[in-house]
Formats: sequence, C-alpha cells, structure tokens
Amino acid sequence: MCYPKATVRQSDLTRYFKAMKAAGFQDFKVEIKPSGRVLLSTQGPISNHQNPCDRLLD
Repeated sequence: MCYPKATVRQSDLTRYFKAMKAAGFQDFKVEIKPSGRVLLSTQGPISNHQNPCDRLLD
C-alpha cells in the first residue's frame, strides 16, 4: 500500500515556525487538516518586545 504524497513538507512547517516567531508570537499552534489545509493559531499574547516608536504613538 502506497502512502499519498505529503501536502505539507517539513520545510513548509519550518517556514511557518520562523514566521510566527519573527512576528513575536511565543505560543502558537499549527494544525494540518487531512485535506492539506494548514491552520495557524495563537495561544497567547505577543511578546513584550516594544519598538522605540511605540511610546511616540501613546
């Protein structure tokens, strides 16, 4: 019995993880549906990394 071709590759998941971390998310979840659909969801707040320009906007 042959397995079907993977719809999501490890390189795709690595790219998703790097993007979420670069966006400042610490806790997130990647869910892959049998259809190949990928759902990214956050489970917590964004990190407290602040841009110096943020205080100008307050």
